[in-house]
Amino acid sequence: MNRIVVRLLQFGLIFAGFLPSLLHAQDNPEELQRTSVAQAIRSNVFLATVESNWIGQTSRFWYRNDYPDGRRTFMLVDAAVPSKAPAFDHLKVAGALSKQLGKDLDADHLPVEVIGFPDGKPEMLALIEDKTFAINLQNYEVRLSETPLTRPSPSFGRRRGGGGGEGRPPTTPVSPDKKWEIVLREYNVILKDAQTGQEAPLTTDGKPDDRYQGRAYWSPDSLKVVLLKTVPAQEHKVYEVESSPKDQLQPRLRSFDYLKPGDRIEHPRPHLFDIATRKDTPISDELFSNPWEITELNWEPDSKRFTFLYNQRGHQAMRLIAVDAETGSAKIAIDEQAKTFIDWTNKVFLHRIK
Repeated sequence: MNRIVVRLLQFGLIFAGFLPSLLHAQDNPEELQRTSVAQAIRSNVFLATVESNWIGQTSRFWYRNDYPDGRRTFMLVDAAVPSKAPAFDHLKVAGALSKQLGKDLDADHLPVEVIGFPDGKPEMLALIEDKTFAINLQNYEVRLSETPLTRPSPSFGRRRGGGGGEGRPPTTPVSPDKKWEIVLREYNVILKDAQTGQEAPLTTDGKPDDRYQGRAYWSPDSLKVVLLKTVPAQEHKVYEVESSPKDQLQPRLRSFDYLKPGDRIEHPRPHLFDIATRKDTPISDELFSNPWEITELNWEPDSKRFTFLYNQRGHQAMRLIAVDAETGSAKIAIDEQAKTFIDWTNKVFLHRIK
């Protein structure tokens, strides 16, 4: 563990000077020429950072190691012990997924992008392409999961959009009182009775270009739940020419996704649902109308309001927004602004106290 921390600090010192400018280039035309540096780092630097994905309210998190030859391994860390080990038996998972998908998979080259660990279940969720599979870690049976995982956004450094750590495992869809479960299906929200299994739609307006997705944020009293409805980012291909490929004489054209200034990025908005009435309480987005990302959504212990961190596109405003659970009215709890640029990747600290 100590070696990991030291290496992270060393890498952070090397790149801290220009990392913010690389990220800022997304919305600054004058700095777009620097994006090739970010692409080079993404393509050629390996095992330099740990993208920690915390598991619920536990002391454990998982991360993924990617290697130059396409290998990838998933690691599990328990910060309380501390300990580090493979997150699962890669060989057994490869065998189980091979049967499910009908093709042979290599344990060192699993097509798994993101994993998750549902609370109280001896299973793991695995995102493969656009499908989420549930893998029983005792008998290694595999089934399609109704709890979707989301893919990280194609950005360098901290991920944006998608509501509170996109790409990370969703919080448990089950309410704190264990009576209700949230199911996402065909871009909409379904409320499921955890005892009887009966389902009722909470929404019918979800569609591919404006969808409900990601995490379910239950109020502590289980009477309300918040989900994000997101307009997805547009696709924008950027091309580069590899002049001297090692395996051929002719140059090779490569492409990757990268959004430019003015392109549509993901646009998440919180929606507040009352479980008793099955209605969506309207929330005005006047105070958070242009998000780069919405994260850190958290309910107050008395269930009277929830708050979230709003990072404005362009990174000149960072706000903690508070929303009244009864009326849906939003107000600014904390407002930080800068005429130049807020270093949101390194110098933003939020700690809630009772």
